Amino acid sequence: MAKKTDIESIPRERWEVEKAAEEIRRYLIRLCEDYDRGNLFAIVLVAVILRTLLKTKGQSISVFEQLGWHTNLFVDSRSPEGGFSFWEIGDNVSNHTFLMQKEVYGGLLKKKVCNTPEGLKFDFAPLLDVNRRSKQISFIDWYGGDKDEDKEKNKVLKVGEYKFTREDCIENVADKDGGAHFDPTIPIDYYALRQPTSLKIIVDGQVARFNQNPVYVSVRQIAWEVLKSWDKVKK
Repeated sequence: MAKKTDIESIPRERWEVEKAAEEIRRYLIRLCEDYDRGNLFAIVLVAVILRTLLKTKGQSISVFEQLGWHTNLFVDSRSPEGGFSFWEIGDNVSNHTFLMQKEVYGGLLKKKVCNTPEGLKFDFAPLLDVNRRSKQISFIDWYGGDKDEDKEKNKVLKVGEYKFTREDCIENVADKDGGAHFDPTIPIDYYALRQPTSLKIIVDGQVARFNQNPVYVSVRQIAWEVLKSWDKVKK
């Protein structure tokens, strides 16, 4: 019996790839809407689709590369590093003291704080179109770079020594949380970055506990960037 690698392959025609891409796009939008409505597992499927669209490895060629779209510029909506960028502060919160440590960064996250009868409530949310200073950068830098030293400048999440690029966020969510596998163990960097206390925001002397996984919320913003970049390609 012939091995699978010995079987002759026939290239797809471009129209077929374009049709599949449009179907994938519609499904990606629906999954993002599903996640926004509270279905957390939808973001795992979003990560799987993003990997199909973006990742080329060996003989597996991304949809964007098959269509030549990987040479276009991608929307980069990251907030500046340091300081208190993109906070949404509710009423009666101004009397609390907030401190943010220098060794942490959540570039694709909006931080929301509101007062409730039970105390302060903390939420992460994707930036979506909040950052009016979004720019466009090359796909290779947007995705994370091709060298280890690129990781610092292209990171979207950082906690101490641990840094994630967009590729890291997509790969870990897709691979570790049930998209391709549900592993019995997870890498220590992913464990550190996915914690609701990972950004170590100090409020009144205590570390604030957010209600969302910051890696999941980052993947949601990455999906927004991909769709916006896609819109520019289609014009």
